[in-house]
Amino acid sequence: MVMFSMNYETRPEYSSSPANSLVHELVSARNRGVDVYVVMDDWYDHNKRTARYLEKNNIPVKIIQMDGSTHDKLIIIDGRIVVVGSTNWSYHSLAKNHEADVVINNQKIASDFESYFHKLTS
Repeated sequence: MVMFSMNYETRPEYSSSPANSLVHELVSARNRGVDVYVVMDDWYDHNKRTARYLEKNNIPVKIIQMDGSTHDKLIIIDGRIVVVGSTNWSYHSLAKNHEADVVINNQKIASDFESYFHKLTS
């Protein structure tokens, strides 16, 4: 997955936030043997905090530094399903904002996005 902002909250009042739940699901998937790889922008310190948590749970993370930003919100599942849209994994994006995402179930489109993903990670 590629995510501009992924905010795993350590403050107790946000421990059950939707973003934390999704991050826990990534860890759960990894623990079941699913390959999980995360790319994030270096824009916010909370991305680095989230990266440390994911790496501690054996999920490889790449934080991209560039002129501009990696503003993607992209998830590729099983080489067939693509989720793309406007939603960051943060409390406000998931609980407060108006966001739009689409789920595409198409192997060719997933392959195209995987090629893009591999360009980011190489």
